[in-house]
Amino acid sequence: MITKIVLAIGGLFVAGMVLLLVVFGWSSSNAQQTNGECSMLIIERKIEPANAATEHRRACMASRG
Repeated sequence: MITKIVLAIGGLFVAGMVLLLVVFGWSSSNAQQTNGECSMLIIERKIEPANAATEHRRACMASRG
């Protein structure tokens, strides 16, 4: 009986860790994709000064969450 409880708690812990890793992986992937899209917009719009490009990227990233 105690063994089943310990295994159930261990299984829940492992499942929680896997879920946490999946969520963080998806979030990181989404941020990288958004950063790439914003970088492409800077290139397409030919925003030259570094400070203007930085402000544009910051505004673009903020608008996309």
